[in-house]
Order: sequence, then C-alpha cells, then structure tokens
Amino acid sequence: MKLLDLRETFSRIIFWFQNIRYVTKKHHMIAVFMLVFIILIIFTAVFVSQQKRLERKENILKSFYEAGSEGDEKDNLPLIHDEPALIIVHICGEVKNPGVYEIQEGSRVIDLIEKAGGATGAACTDSLNLARKAMDGQKIYIPSKEDAEAGIFEGPAGEDSGYSLIININTASQAQLESLPGIGPVTAEKIIQYRSANGPFARKEDLLDISGIGPKKFEAIKDLIDI
Repeated sequence: MKLLDLRETFSRIIFWFQNIRYVTKKHHMIAVFMLVFIILIIFTAVFVSQQKRLERKENILKSFYEAGSEGDEKDNLPLIHDEPALIIVHICGEVKNPGVYEIQEGSRVIDLIEKAGGATGAACTDSLNLARKAMDGQKIYIPSKEDAEAGIFEGPAGEDSGYSLIININTASQAQLESLPGIGPVTAEKIIQYRSANGPFARKEDLLDISGIGPKKFEAIKDLIDI
C-alpha cells in the first residue's frame, strides 16, 4: 500500500513538473509574439511619419519652384500701356487754324490752342482758363482783345457747359453767337436783326421771342450768355 502511494505521488510530481514547463514555454512564446508585434507597429508608425515628412518637403519645394517659374513668366511678359482715349473738340476765334481737332483725353485748353497753330496776335488769352481740361464735343471760342474790352466775355461758364466764356448777346458778333450750342448762322443772324430792330435785350428770356429758339434750346444756352 505504501509502495503504491509512493508511485502515485511520484507520478503526480512528474506531471506537475511537465505542466509547469509547458505553461512556461507557452508564456514565453506569447511574450515573443507580442514583442515582435509591438516592434512592427513602431516601425510602421516611424515609416509613415517619415513618408509624410518627405511629402511635405516635396510639396514645399514644388510650390517654391512653381512660384519662381510664374514670376519668371510674368517678368518676361511685355509691358502693356493703355493708350489714352481721344476726344474731339472744336476751337474757333482768334487762333491761326480754327477747326475741329482730335486730341488726347485730359488735354488742356492751352494744348488745343497750340494744336490749332497758336493764338493770333489779336487774341486775348487772359480771358481764358488755359489750364482747364478740354471735353469731348466742346466748342471753345478764343476772344480778341476788342471782345474783352467790350465786355463780351465776362468770365468762365459752368464746368458742365463745355464752353470757356460767357457771351454778351447785346454786343456779340455772329461768329461769337454761333459758338453757342444749337445756334447756327441763320439763328445768329436773327438775333442780330432782333437786336438792331428792338434795341438791346433787356433780359435773357427775350431770346424766346426769336424764331428758332424754343425753351429747350434756351435752357441749353442760358448759363452761357449775359446781357
């Protein structure tokens, strides 16, 4: 009985020892596997990080070179200058070559006078604002010294009128009357005839008594005339 007990005890000890070796070996394999797995994760993370860093560097370099090439292309483009617009202006009176001229927008009255050959010796340019800009469709009359002494031209008209001086309808010549907008040779002659038959105009509105001058035409010239 004692011999059987000893055998059984010895068998149990051997089984226990073998079981411990198995479990220890199993745990060792699990630990090795986990270590390899962690190393792979770390390596993957480092690799991905390096790839992203390289991509960022490549993008920065690409943007730098593209910006440089665009700058070079812009530098090589020819400079384009906008040509100034042209306007058409009529100048008459005491200039050597009166007529209609095409000049650059922004030109001054003095520029137009020079383009028309300059003022004559009889011109009174002191009555004009020579620094004023000429406007498209404008008609500018250059007065003579006699005109200025007679008081025909009393000063500059409104900026929107397109005319440089105010005309005295009681003393103006036919050419001076024709410088007003809408007043042609026939109407200018009628104004002179009316003035000769009835005496000087007492007020501007008396022009409405002349055939060919209606409310609309009078409205266009009322700020350009005086009595």
